[in-house]
Amino acid sequence: MKNPQTITEAIPSAVKAVFDSMGSSNEFGIPSEIDTQKLAEYVCEQEVMQEALTKQVKAELEERRVFLEELSKMYFDEKKHYEDEIAEHEYSKAGVLG
Repeated sequence: MKNPQTITEAIPSAVKAVFDSMGSSNEFGIPSEIDTQKLAEYVCEQEVMQEALTKQVKAELEERRVFLEELSKMYFDEKKHYEDEIAEHEYSKAGVLG
């Protein structure tokens, strides 16, 4: 994403749409009279969307954490199993030879 050259370029397109719906604007794309109700509604919608996304990401991260925890447990259980088998084999081999 390129750096904005003007204030207008820095304003998100959704905010521009809200501003455009308010009527005439100055050279920076900012309306001479800002409808605070429309702007407040937009901000509220954005906060709700952000909260929903945050909950979704947290849930996905928790799922991944649980999966990795289970995978790690399986790995260490298998490792222990193979180590026990090797030790048992070495013990029986030593008993046969000794």
